[in-house]
Amino acid sequence: MVINLYLPLPVGKLDGVDILSVSALNLLLAVAIGLLACFLHKHKHLILFLITIGPLLMALGSLPKIVSTYEAAKILAVSQSEKNIFVLSFDAMQANFISSVINNNDELKKYFQGFRNFTNVDAVAPYTHLSLNLTKLGYLPDTHEKGQLEKHNQDFITTSFSKNNFEVETYGYFTLGEKNNTNRIPRFNMLPEDKESNYYKALSISIFRIYPFVQQVKKLRVLLDLNQSNSPLDAFISRHPHPIARNKKDILHFEHFIKSLKVSDTKATFRMHHYVFTHDPIVFDENCHFKILNLREQKAAIAKETECAVNKMIEFLTKLKQLAVYDNSLIVLTSDHGYECMLQNASQSGSYKVSPRWCLSRYKPFLMVKDFNASKPFQNISWQASLIDIAITLCQQNLNPTYCKKHIGNNLFKNIRQVNNNPRPILIAKGAKDTRSYHFFNKTYIARETSLEQFFELRKN
Repeated sequence: MVINLYLPLPVGKLDGVDILSVSALNLLLAVAIGLLACFLHKHKHLILFLITIGPLLMALGSLPKIVSTYEAAKILAVSQSEKNIFVLSFDAMQANFISSVINNNDELKKYFQGFRNFTNVDAVAPYTHLSLNLTKLGYLPDTHEKGQLEKHNQDFITTSFSKNNFEVETYGYFTLGEKNNTNRIPRFNMLPEDKESNYYKALSISIFRIYPFVQQVKKLRVLLDLNQSNSPLDAFISRHPHPIARNKKDILHFEHFIKSLKVSDTKATFRMHHYVFTHDPIVFDENCHFKILNLREQKAAIAKETECAVNKMIEFLTKLKQLAVYDNSLIVLTSDHGYECMLQNASQSGSYKVSPRWCLSRYKPFLMVKDFNASKPFQNISWQASLIDIAITLCQQNLNPTYCKKHIGNNLFKNIRQVNNNPRPILIAKGAKDTRSYHFFNKTYIARETSLEQFFELRKN
C-alpha cells in the first residue's frame, strides 16, 4: 500500500491530480506520535506516575506550613538537692572502641571523674527492644506466653522508682511498656517539631504505597526536605542510601536534651534515655561532621564516630557540673548491643558467630557507671559485667531491699571481692531466622570468670 500511495509510477499514475499528496511535516508528526505511543505503551506505569505526581506536587505546594502533631517535649528538671539518676544508652556502641578512645586520651579521662569503665561487659540479648526491656526488668521471666516483655512492666526498675516518689522520665525505646505516671518522650520527639517527618508521611500515604518508583519519590523527598528544613543534617539524611539513616538525626535530640536541662527544687529524678544516632551507618567524624561512606570506609571510621559520641557524653557531664548537680547524680552510660557482623574485621573476635544470625559483637556493648559523690580518677574494671546488673545496682543503691528481690546480677559499685559472683544470662537464637521475639531464644547462664570467647565454640563469619 505504501508503494501504491507514494510511488505512483509502478501503477501508471502519471497525473499528479490522481496522486495522494502528503505533507512532510504531518508525516514527521505522525511518526513521532507513533514512536511516543509505542514508548508509553512499553512504559505504561511511568505515564500513570507522571499523571499522578503533578496534582500531588500542586497539592503539597498549596498546603500551609504543616504544624507538628506533637508539642515540644516537657523535659524534667534536675533536682538541686535530691538524688538524680541518669541511665543514658547509645545504640550499638562497643566496649572495645569506647575504652580505646578514652584510654588513649588523658584529657578525655579527666571529664569522666568518678567513673568505672567495665572493659568486659555482655548484653543479654543481641537486639535493641529485647535488650532494653531486659535491662529494665533485671531478670529473665519464665513465661511461655507469646508477645513482648512489656506486660511485665510492674517489675520494671522504672516502676519501682516511681513507687518511691521519684519523678521518672523515659526517652526513645525505653518508653516501651511504661505506665502513665512516667514522663514518656517517644523517639525523635525531644525537639518541638519535625517538618520532614510530616511531608514524608504525606508521600508515604500517597505514592510509596502504590507505585514502584521509590527512587523517583526519594528524589522528590530531597527537594521537600531542602525546602522545609533549615538543618543540613536533614538534607544529608535524605540523600543517604541507608534505609535507617534517619537515626543519625537523634544527635540533634540529644543536644536539645542537654541544652534543656535546668535545676529546680523538684523531688528526686530518675531518667532512662536511649539514643540511636550511634547506630550504623557510620557517618560522623570525631567532630560530629557527617559524610556518606562506603562499607570499607565505615569500618575504618568507627573509632571517629565513637569519639563523636564520647564528646557528646562530655557535653552532658559538663552541663551537670555547670548546674552543680554532678555530685548528687548517679550516672550510667551504656549501650544495648554492639555493631553488626559486617562492620567487624575478620581478625576481631566480634566477627565470630554465636548463632547463624548473630555475631559475638552484638553481645559486646559498653558500660560505665558513676555513683553519688564519686571523685576518683577514671578507672578501668576488667571484672566481667553484664547489662543485667544495671537494675539491681540502681535498686540496691537507692531503694528498700524488698524492691530488689526480683532482680538478679551483681552490684556494679560493690568491691569485686565482696559481690555475690552470680552467673550472667545470655540469650542465644534457636535458629537462623532473624526472629525478634523473647521466645525464639534459649537461656544460657555463664560463669563470671568465663569470657564469651572461652564459652562458645566460635566459627568465623
